[in-house]
Amino acid sequence: DLSGVGVEERLGERLETDVKLTTHDGRQVSLSDYFDGTRPALITMNYVKCATICGAQLAGVAAGLADMGGLDRDQFQVITIALDPTEGIELAATKREGMVGRVGGDPPVRWEYLTGTAAVRDAIASSLGFGFRYDEDTQQYAHPGAVALVSPDGVITRYLNGVLFDPEDLRLGLLEASQG
Repeated sequence: DLSGVGVEERLGERLETDVKLTTHDGRQVSLSDYFDGTRPALITMNYVKCATICGAQLAGVAAGLADMGGLDRDQFQVITIALDPTEGIELAATKREGMVGRVGGDPPVRWEYLTGTAAVRDAIASSLGFGFRYDEDTQQYAHPGAVALVSPDGVITRYLNGVLFDPEDLRLGLLEASQG
């Protein structure tokens, strides 16, 4: 049953940022810490143990960013929110390190991998319009392949669907998000 799985675009709406999460290195943060008016964000909702699209999507984001020109790495950030609240910081740290390595370059891309409770995940997913469902039989989450681009003050500006992302689409989407 895939009812409720998909993206309901919420362009122009504010992302739920009044939630507490844990970073890949164990720090407690508020999602609002990342939306201080400084830089736009590309947000993904994935999980490490996903047997379907998460790995491909994160690799697609990393490949697109690696080939993207025209933006310095301090001009944007990538935030992955863990879909599976049981995945801890060890898995988050390993996945983040792999993705930062795939992007390469110096300085490294700003990529946070954040974990939280199911309630926090649900609040963020709801504000993004990101529908998913847990399948008990497969013990996997059914979810769409999509990323959201969010302005520096937390307003959703664009969605990119799929698992592969054109570097120019990423660059233009981040530039657009940076301007709100």
